[in-house]
Amino acid sequence: MATKRAKTAEAQDPLQYARRLEELIAELCVEAMSFAARSKVEETAYQWLGGPDLDPDDPRSVDAVAEALLRALEIATFAPSFTGTTAIDRLARRRKSADGEARAALEALKQASFRILRISSPERQGLHRVEDLVTCEAFSILADEIPAAAVGLSNAERLCPLPSGNFVIAGPLTPLDDGALEVATGFARSGRGFANPERAAQRLSIGMSCAMALCKSPH
Repeated sequence: MATKRAKTAEAQDPLQYARRLEELIAELCVEAMSFAARSKVEETAYQWLGGPDLDPDDPRSVDAVAEALLRALEIATFAPSFTGTTAIDRLARRRKSADGEARAALEALKQASFRILRISSPERQGLHRVEDLVTCEAFSILADEIPAAAVGLSNAERLCPLPSGNFVIAGPLTPLDDGALEVATGFARSGRGFANPERAAQRLSIGMSCAMALCKSPH
């Protein structure tokens, strides 16, 4: 019944339905982060940054730590544990009685995948055409806040599939320079996606977080 209602809502106004799912996915993603192990997040972030080498009196350290914690939290939310479950799975179990749009949003979030994209052109009403640089697929994402300057650039992102065949973004869009792009695509199998997408996401986050270590006080 819930699936039938969701399909009816999508058929009536596909774009409005997609925007509603986008909002719900963002809310659920934040909620799922509470299921990630905070001690693991902090340990990972400080390993990336060198821990004790950070100067607490340098104001730039605050930005470096915040950036690393955010990336470590995102990794911990989507990466499977030793039992094979993720924070998203644990959230879904708590919300097992969800129906309608909430259920559709949960299912989309459970299918989120790490992607390397190039935004090729804007389309109508917030839709943007993109190319997956690993699988060479072309599809559309729904995102209202992509700046014009991002068109043609490489970005890393987690995408959630919608019933319409379009995708929405789960998290911030991360621009990649040539070095970061090489790191990320080094885990790819040509035309077939990532052999280990979470490992690729982690390596990319390590590199970007370590770059933030420029905030360490010079010796």
